[in-house]
Amino acid sequence: MLWLAVCAGAAALAVDEMFEIHEQTLYLFGEDDYIKFEIMLVAVAGLVMLHQIEKPSKGVIQLFSTGFMLHICYLVVDFGDGDFFQLPFMDITLYWAEEIFEMLAIQTYFAGLILFHTTQAQTTPQEYAGSEVHEKKARLMEANRKPA
Repeated sequence: MLWLAVCAGAAALAVDEMFEIHEQTLYLFGEDDYIKFEIMLVAVAGLVMLHQIEKPSKGVIQLFSTGFMLHICYLVVDFGDGDFFQLPFMDITLYWAEEIFEMLAIQTYFAGLILFHTTQAQTTPQEYAGSEVHEKKARLMEANRKPA
């Protein structure tokens, strides 16, 4: 179910980039920054869930952390266009910085997903049975079976 949500999020991001949906909200609602803030909250929730459910490796966590920091840089540059605060740069400079940070964040998130998929998602049941995560779950289940 988690991976279905990740795929749906990636598809939504691709559609948004292709048709510039969040840019169109500027004309409909007069503001497009709130949607970007909501996307950030969804990204945080997704990263927390992924960390708790899948227990990714250190390399995957580093890529996701880097992607998250680039995502924050993207939002700071985007919000600094005068709506929330003003960054002392020309609009065209802010536009290109925003696009660069956005693409770097997306690519880093996807690099983390690819690394996770190629290293951890391919674990066989035999490899999983000997893993630390399996041992912890087995101890918890054993503790829950014992009568008090």
